[in-house]
Order: sequence, then structure tokens, then C-alpha cells
Amino acid sequence: MKNDKKVVVITGVSSGIGEACVSRFLDAGYTVYGFGRKDYHRDGLHYSKLDITKPDGVRDYIDSVIADEGKIDILISNVGMGISGPVEEATVSDIQQITNVNFLGSVYVIQAVLPHMRRQGFGTIVCISSVGSFVPLPFQAFYSATKSALDTLVDATRSEVKQFGVKIVCVHPGDVKTGFTGARHKQNMDENNPYKNVCEHCVSAMERDEQSGMTPDYVASKIYKVATKRNPKLRNVIGGKYKLFTFLLNIMPRRMREWAVRKMYF
Repeated sequence: MKNDKKVVVITGVSSGIGEACVSRFLDAGYTVYGFGRKDYHRDGLHYSKLDITKPDGVRDYIDSVIADEGKIDILISNVGMGISGPVEEATVSDIQQITNVNFLGSVYVIQAVLPHMRRQGFGTIVCISSVGSFVPLPFQAFYSATKSALDTLVDATRSEVKQFGVKIVCVHPGDVKTGFTGARHKQNMDENNPYKNVCEHCVSAMERDEQSGMTPDYVASKIYKVATKRNPKLRNVIGGKYKLFTFLLNIMPRRMREWAVRKMYF
């Protein structure tokens, strides 16, 4: 091994949860690598500008980290985006974009890091999912769908890689106050659109919850604890009220769950 310090790779490090994770791991003495879509600089961070939807670039990046450090102890797959609007009117390009970022982006970085973790005989992968993966969010259906798909991918992959000493788990934050809210892509709806009023009402309620949510630093501290545990839980909900909420939803009949979600947002 070329580096006695532990090495972590974090995606989406230029803002929000990813940026807070960089701080937490740097404070703990890790060698921290990270990438994102825009120009960015941070003292102590080995940063690269990279599009996570380009699998060849992602693989080359991970290979370069291995060439420099000899190992990767932890991967935090954090990149995500949001699109709001009715399912009926979502464009093919919008659906492809959110799928490429939220789901396939994690697939590409997981595929890139697994050969190295398998050969070294250890490693932990933490994928940042969402409470929205458990809750089918109206007018954010594709966000919920991509996060649910990520959960399923992680669960299936865990059985495949356990024999090699590799751990892979999900973290599910509730509402977090970040730039994610302002960056959400909203479908254009004219005044005669039958979905317009209810969609705006629902999404506004969700955005108010986000902007009064947990801080990125708090979420990053919980992610760090999960990533550094010897035997982390397979699914990790962050936020006390969200743990209770998801527990109650899981024991409710599906029709009652849908009623509860409608009561929250409609």
C-alpha cells in the first residue's frame, strides 16, 4: 500500500452534503478525493471536475486514485438531482437525466471501485439514498423511483460482494437544507394545465420542509459514523422524526400509506 492513511472517495463534493462530508473526513485525518461537475477548490481535497454520467471517465478517475494511493477504503456515492412535475408530462430527456444522475451515476462509480475493493479484500460503499425512496412523492415520482432503484441495487450487490470483504449500504436522509431545493428542475406548466395548482401546492410544501430541515454538517456526521462502523446497518435513516415516520409507513397498509402522504402534501 502506498498510503498508510485511510482513503475516501466522495462524489458530488462541491456543495451540500458532499461538501460537508469532505470536512468531516478531513477532520478525521483521511486522505480525501472527490469530484463534481463544476470548477471547485478546497484545501486538503484532491478534487477533479468530472461528469458522473460518463462511465469511462469515472472508471479512469477511480483507477487514478488507486495508482496514487494504492487503495480506496471508503466510497461515498452522493450525487443527486431533483425534477418536479406530473408523471404524465415528464419529457424523455428529463426522465433520462434524473435516471443517469441518481441511479446510473451510482452504478458507474460502484462498478469502477468494486474490482479494486474486491482485490484488496476490504472496503465500504455508502450510497446516499433518501427517505423519498420509501415514500412515493407526488410530483417528484422520478426522484422517488430512482432512489428506490438505488436501494434495490445496493441490496442485491451486497449479497454478491460480501464474500470479498466488501460492505455496501444505503443512507436515507430526511429533509436537508441545501442548494438542492433551488437547483430542482421544474416542468413548465401553463395556466390551463390541470395539474398546475396542486403540483405547485405539493412541491411548495416539500420545499418548505427542505429549507427547515437538517444541516448538511449533521447529516455528514451521521454518514461518517455509518461509513466507519465495522458492521453498519443495511439501511440508515437520518433524523429522529424520519425514523419514526418511515417505521410507521412500513407497518401501514399501502392504502393507508397513500392516504398519509396525501394528507401531508395535498
